[in-house]
Amino acid sequence: MDYQQIVLAIHTLSEEDQDKLIMYLLTKSVKHDYLKDRQEKLISKQLPCPHCGSMNHYRYGKDKGSLRFKCKDCKRTFTEYTGTWLSGIHKKKLVNSYIEQMHKKKSLDSITNSLRINKKTAIDWRHKILSSFDKKSKEPSTKK
Repeated sequence: MDYQQIVLAIHTLSEEDQDKLIMYLLTKSVKHDYLKDRQEKLISKQLPCPHCGSMNHYRYGKDKGSLRFKCKDCKRTFTEYTGTWLSGIHKKKLVNSYIEQMHKKKSLDSITNSLRINKKTAIDWRHKILSSFDKKSKEPSTKK
């Protein structure tokens, strides 16, 4: 079915079924790409250099598949993952699936089986994710 056929099919539903469909779609989580978020923010200069805090940085190639940046002020390079819990993590392609399953309150055993990762890896990732939330909540707010 293409988009137009879906729209036409929705119009044939009763109002009650349309309301049910709307509620269903609103409660379903939209897939979110946590890895792309940070990358896009760095490219559009919404995030500072993790070393000196300057917004004066530019793209500087790639490093093992991730984007690399160079700060014009401190002259240091960094990747999109430097200073985050993702730094040093292998199998970054599994992170979005891991977070989705964690959000759905799946057990570690179920996550390790579906993603085919070691249970120790799943535990380490969970601790890194949760500790990154703790750090964010302890940071002073810069908004006025």
